Amino acid sequence: MPTSLRCSRSRRWPWRSGPAEATVPAYGLALGRVGAVSFSRYGRLHYAEPGALDPLVGDKVLMPTDDGPEVAGCGWAAHWTEADGLPVLVGPAGAAELARVEAFARRKAETRVTTKRLVRERALVTKVVGVDVRNR
Repeated sequence: MPTSLRCSRSRRWPWRSGPAEATVPAYGLALGRVGAVSFSRYGRLHYAEPGALDPLVGDKVLMPTDDGPEVAGCGWAAHWTEADGLPVLVGPAGAAELARVEAFARRKAETRVTTKRLVRERALVTKVVGVDVRNR
């Protein structure tokens, strides 16, 4: 094991989360931390660098997207690896962001129920398989 690889939580298991700064091991490769987040409960994993955060599985964090930071759940805790060029997490999700996500989920469910009711009332031969609602 490289002599310069240090881990603040455990000397025995260096692959667990350690200090936020990257270290350079004895063999010369720069290490960074990588974790994965998901925008839905069992959705696709998106890899990200946690930065100064130390999120655990299940924590809600803000992931940078093209439309701005979005709430995502941590699906894979950060560990040391050689990956670089990944987006850096913005920070932990606050109460305002969590309330916005909950209101969006409620609006999406209401839209689904209303759509199914209107299809049934008008006796349309169609099946509602999904609802797309703009989040912002």
